[in-house]
Amino acid sequence: MPAPPQTPSPSAKTERTSFFSRAVKSPDGPQAIRLAAWGGLSIAEAIIAYDKTMDFWGKPNGKFHLKDDLKGDGMALNDEVSHVFIAYKMAQLARQGYRWSGLSPRAAARAGAIQAAVHMTFVEFPLDAYNPRQGFGISDFLANLAGVGLAWYRAGVNDPRWDLKVSVKPRFFEGDSRLIARTNRQYDDYIYWLTCRISQKRYNPLIVGIGYSTRHPPDGSIHKELHFRIGTSLSEIGRIFGRRTERLLSPAEFYFLSVGPYVNWK
Repeated sequence: MPAPPQTPSPSAKTERTSFFSRAVKSPDGPQAIRLAAWGGLSIAEAIIAYDKTMDFWGKPNGKFHLKDDLKGDGMALNDEVSHVFIAYKMAQLARQGYRWSGLSPRAAARAGAIQAAVHMTFVEFPLDAYNPRQGFGISDFLANLAGVGLAWYRAGVNDPRWDLKVSVKPRFFEGDSRLIARTNRQYDDYIYWLTCRISQKRYNPLIVGIGYSTRHPPDGSIHKELHFRIGTSLSEIGRIFGRRTERLLSPAEFYFLSVGPYVNWK
């Protein structure tokens, strides 16, 4: 009599998917190969980023000097706010890299914060400090530390509702070289947000946010804009469909899709 067909055991099912799981999930402890890979990737990224920084804003071939933070951009503050956001996201990205390498959540958050602080400080000194067209910006340095500190603090909060996000104005898509702002008007294209999830429930993806941006009219004045909006992000939408979809869309969580009014003042 032929034996009945056997169904795959749970362990066999796990074996078929274990390669992908091992590749993307954090191991139980630090793994030398992953740490080396993440370290090499971080160094390569830093070299490329610093090289591009010199291409955009000039080389550090002058004398050390301070930037006039109070008059340099007319106290528009959009540069400082962008430093907070970039340092914040860099610390979060580095934390994910160290978690993938096997560090504990606490150790990964600490290592990510240190790495982001070192990278951002190196831009201020020596790149900007010795750049004749720039200068060491005390306000930029403090903004970097604020962004790193916020990322470190958020990493220790269980299921936090608040976040820092960014969006762009329609004018962003006009012209070339818009990803990295070089002029005041290009800085105007970005809106930086402090957001809060309305509910922790899975089927409510709504987020409220307070955003800051600037506008430089042709007359040379500076208009500061405060935005009040409600919206969502792709990762919040993905959460509706399950944890796996949310993780898949998590790289896009930094962007705030929203509508709402704003006020401006000079």
